[in-house]
Amino acid sequence: MALEISEYSFTTDGLAQISQHHYGRNWPITYILQKNDQLYIGETTGGYGRLKNHFESKREFRDGKVTLVTDSDFS
Repeated sequence: MALEISEYSFTTDGLAQISQHHYGRNWPITYILQKNDQLYIGETTGGYGRLKNHFESKREFRDGKVTLVTDSDFS
């Protein structure tokens, strides 16, 4: 088991970094969007695509941060 927690800015640059993350696409992840006192927690098997959708729909989290929780044993 290799639990990994990675933090990125919730910006277009951060999304670009997530797209290159080894578990950023086609792998189960848990993610946390955070800005100020707002928090959103989700799960997906397509991190980059889902977070890109959130970037458009959850504008209140832009310029906040996104935390990915991944594990090589997730599947």
